[in-house]
Amino acid sequence: MREFRDALPIASLRDELLRSLRSRDAAVVCGETGSGKTTQVPQYLLDDAIDAGVGAGCRVICTQPRRVAALTVAERVAKERCERNGVGGSGSLVGHHVRLDAAVTRDTRLVFMTAGVLLRKMHGDPLLTEASHVVLDEIHERSLDGDFLLALLRTLPRRRRERGMPPLKLVVMSATLDADLFRGYLGDCSVVSAPGRTHPVAVTHLEDVHDALAYVLDEDSRCCRRPAGEGRHDSNPDYDPTRYERCSDLTRRNLSRLDESVIDYDLVERLLVHADESEGSGAFLVFLPGVGEVTNLCERLGSHPSFASRRGTHRIVPLHSRCTPAEQREAFKVPPRGVRKIVVATNVAETSVTIPDVVVVVDTGRVKERQWDPRRGMASLEEGWVSRAAARQRAGRAGRVRPGKCFALYTSHRHEEKMRSHQVPEMHRVPLTEIVLQIKKLRVGASAEGFLAGSIEPPNPAAVDAAVATLREVGAIWSVPREKGRPDEGELTPLGHHLATLPVDCRVAKMLVYAAVLSCLSPALTIAACLSYKSPFAS
Repeated sequence: MREFRDALPIASLRDELLRSLRSRDAAVVCGETGSGKTTQVPQYLLDDAIDAGVGAGCRVICTQPRRVAALTVAERVAKERCERNGVGGSGSLVGHHVRLDAAVTRDTRLVFMTAGVLLRKMHGDPLLTEASHVVLDEIHERSLDGDFLLALLRTLPRRRRERGMPPLKLVVMSATLDADLFRGYLGDCSVVSAPGRTHPVAVTHLEDVHDALAYVLDEDSRCCRRPAGEGRHDSNPDYDPTRYERCSDLTRRNLSRLDESVIDYDLVERLLVHADESEGSGAFLVFLPGVGEVTNLCERLGSHPSFASRRGTHRIVPLHSRCTPAEQREAFKVPPRGVRKIVVATNVAETSVTIPDVVVVVDTGRVKERQWDPRRGMASLEEGWVSRAAARQRAGRAGRVRPGKCFALYTSHRHEEKMRSHQVPEMHRVPLTEIVLQIKKLRVGASAEGFLAGSIEPPNPAAVDAAVATLREVGAIWSVPREKGRPDEGELTPLGHHLATLPVDCRVAKMLVYAAVLSCLSPALTIAACLSYKSPFAS
């Protein structure tokens, strides 16, 4: 295990990273896929403290964007450190803390948790008095919690120093980080860049997949645009025949009628059969946008004559946020010789966690993100296209053990011209009521607008004003008159303090609080679940 760790690309930068943190409060680590940053950097920080004789005072908190990543990374690190009692066991230095599941003891020195859990922890301990280091991993995803945490933690080392407290060191990590943006935001910090350890990956886009398979888009396929009149079909608005002159007539006809936003499960099945017959050993990884789509494809593959589990030659494994830890571990196990593993996953497999034996990736190019839903008046998960940075991450999953292949089920034109370079920060596309509640709860800054103006890419002030108005409307904050007569944002009301602890929309949270008081919580929970999800009748 020691030889494996020392061979990782990040190992050559260990001393540089530790040296920079001795003289600075923060460091930025840019590590490509396979560099080992996620598992090794937290261990470097702990081992350095142990070597210096201050291990007892060291406590490294490492945030992950998703529950799956926090659990699997903690297990991997515990294995590397030969923790006999596992994660969170007696005497173990490694623990995890995710929603509804904490494996932490007084002996724990490395804690892997989600960003949301760390924010809740700061409600009771805003200065993180027990932490010596905080590592924010995969910060490029620009989640609401991630950007808010970064804004909170940027000044925390200075605030602790002013109070005479032990120092706090901050490490920001990502595989696709805009280093200049984060270095400018954090100020006096060093940037450490580690190369990846991947093999070349050949990317084949949709038009070439259609050509290779001689694929026929059926008239009754959900991916075929509906008739716009007798004998006619609504055409694909993104189709330009001059871009596909090298393609077959059949492929050009397919693309001209294709609804690119609809996942073609028939094509995915055909492609997996083709890859299964043409590739040697190794696992396949399919990226889909959500849990429903993962379940759908797993069921289809389970009944497909080429992949049916009763044959014993294939193992179909789902991987998403709702999987149990035992189900998640199945995705990382190398199957017996002669058995092909096909992992069907959401974007939880995009970063942080690595399935080591993947040689083929099938990327639908779709993802579900929180967006403002004007019909419901709240944020909900909506399906859309991934960014080019995310697409590159997905393709890179295929090159860990040997040169791999990625079948991108979107056109090269969409990839080059239509996809964003990076995902839009969540702070710019969802209501800010949750963040304003957190700011008020933590009592940071004179106002929410002022505090968020200091975030890495500040939201529109109008969005902050709208959030404050919504919170006033539900009774979460009240106004305090200023001397000039303009009302201040106000502080949290007693109701507001309760709403700040519930990770749902403030109006849904208010309904739940009142339902608990009025002893009708069960039906209110059902309504809350319905409001937080799209129509069950929409496929």
